[in-house]
Amino acid sequence: MDLYNGLPFCKTNIKVQNKMKKTRIVILLLVIAFLMNVQINAIIPVQLLCNFWENPLGVDVTNPVLGWTIKTDPTTRAMHQTAYRILVATSAEALKNGKGNLWDSGKILSDRMGQVVYSGLQLQSSQACWWKVMIWDEKGKPSVWSEPSQWTMGVINDTDWKAKWISAIGAEKY
Repeated sequence: MDLYNGLPFCKTNIKVQNKMKKTRIVILLLVIAFLMNVQINAIIPVQLLCNFWENPLGVDVTNPVLGWTIKTDPTTRAMHQTAYRILVATSAEALKNGKGNLWDSGKILSDRMGQVVYSGLQLQSSQACWWKVMIWDEKGKPSVWSEPSQWTMGVINDTDWKAKWISAIGAEKY
């Protein structure tokens, strides 16, 4: 009795082993094919800025400027932005639902990633604004939405100030 890998040598055992090898190769090829076809989103807007700050408080201009940078897969070369879309909302929930109730820029064909002027509804004093951006690459492929960011408006109008001078009693006359 001959031994083949510790098992009795026979044609049936060889056939089983050959089928197992073929099955392993087919599974390996399927896994490789799947991994090659997986759409890895190689671009994403990050570091969202409002007036050159992350999540600023007390923005005192009615049309702040927005900007972002692009994070890409390390293997991506010569990528550039060809368009963007900005959503600005009054709450994180509205933004999460895809509603830019303050501003939806629509798809803007531009490579601009900074100093994009807010052009939505008029902003009010102390208003919280949530925003996110999506970009398109040179192949026309859209990115996923960026993580939400926010800014809070400062006091814009003189009439919005609600304060009194702090002074000692009777010191008003001085």
